[in-house]
Amino acid sequence: LACIYPEEKRIFKLFPRVLKIDAISGANNEKRALLTVTVIDQNGKSHVVFRALLPNESAWTFQWIFQ
Repeated sequence: LACIYPEEKRIFKLFPRVLKIDAISGANNEKRALLTVTVIDQNGKSHVVFRALLPNESAWTFQWIFQ
């Protein structure tokens, strides 16, 4: 399950160079990892621009996400 909203996509297009990518393991009842991608704007404010509930933390999962 992955989600990006139109406003988040717009913010990402404005600030595509500074990304923080984080996967938190066991963040829910099903013990699935929650992946978030965050950008930093010109004022130093963080904006989450993408989130995904991962089926697992295998290499193929991350390859699929970043393609």
